[in-house]
Amino acid sequence: MQSLTPELGMSQKLVDKLPYEIMWLDEKGQIVYANDLFYSKMGYNKSELKHLAIFDINPTLVKDDWGDHWKRVQKHGTVDFKDTHVTKGGKLYEVEVFAQFFSNNGKDLISAIINDITESSFYRNLLGHAERLTNVGGWKLNLQDGSLIVTGETMHIFGTEDK
Repeated sequence: MQSLTPELGMSQKLVDKLPYEIMWLDEKGQIVYANDLFYSKMGYNKSELKHLAIFDINPTLVKDDWGDHWKRVQKHGTVDFKDTHVTKGGKLYEVEVFAQFFSNNGKDLISAIINDITESSFYRNLLGHAERLTNVGGWKLNLQDGSLIVTGETMHIFGTEDK
């Protein structure tokens, strides 16, 4: 694994232990840094990092589109979006990505903070299918982040608006 910078030793330890996958990408899409959760979730070991690019873990991204994505993040500074990642073993999962453009020791990079949203997306889709099949309302409270997933029929039953 490539060190962030020698003076950031304690910060690197913190980043390595965050509950989100974190990776840094260069202008060519190569992964130049990743934290411990990235390796654990993706199934790669740290010695494989020098061979990994974003195209290895994002099956929806093609090399021809990377330049446009790079320019968009560079222009806006921060961009967030939802996408799909694939593990070394071939398992697909949905992610929410917060990408930020920055420079480190004179090298331009994108930092990506990645949150696995597969489970919340699964339940949202399941509720939608159940609502269409049975025309009943349903809801789910996510105790981790306090979010509430509510079907349109439930909102209709309780006389509320989509907020």
